[in-house]
Amino acid sequence: MTNGPSIRQGQFIQVPNRPPYQHPRAAPDYIATYGEIRCGRSWVKADLLFTPTEIRRAVRRAIRNREDVPSRRAKSILQRIDRFIRR
Repeated sequence: MTNGPSIRQGQFIQVPNRPPYQHPRAAPDYIATYGEIRCGRSWVKADLLFTPTEIRRAVRRAIRNREDVPSRRAKSILQRIDRFIRR
């Protein structure tokens, strides 16, 4: 057993869906990442597992709603604010 997560935050890896748990209609691979989830006023760190279909839907939704994808300038400003708050 390891002390920390096996996936670094922000890194995505492909996880094979293998027997004995594989359902015949299940996705052959999953996409796993490690991140933080907002729960009320606190943040929870967790391993997240997505199917390829969920990833495709999220990409389509983000493309459809351009306001969900901040510009580079907005991203850099948000990153600075985030770094300042987390100190």
